[in-house]
Amino acid sequence: MEAEQSQRQSFREAAQAFDRTPKLFRQLMKYKDDIAALRQKRLCNWQRQFYEELDSVTDILLPPTKKTRKPDNESKPSDLLV
Repeated sequence: MEAEQSQRQSFREAAQAFDRTPKLFRQLMKYKDDIAALRQKRLCNWQRQFYEELDSVTDILLPPTKKTRKPDNESKPSDLLV
């Protein structure tokens, strides 16, 4: 009988052995929606900052594009056939 008692675990020990989830994680589960919202906001901020930096690097490394415009007095190719 004593050998059986020594092999028995308390409920707490059995629950901890069954559930290996860290205690901190279990405590934070009730805040999971708030944590998800913060992560989403952080991702949006990171993405915005990334594209701003990408634009600034593009401005530095690539030459500015020239916007060419046709002169108004240039004849159209279809005018030659008339």
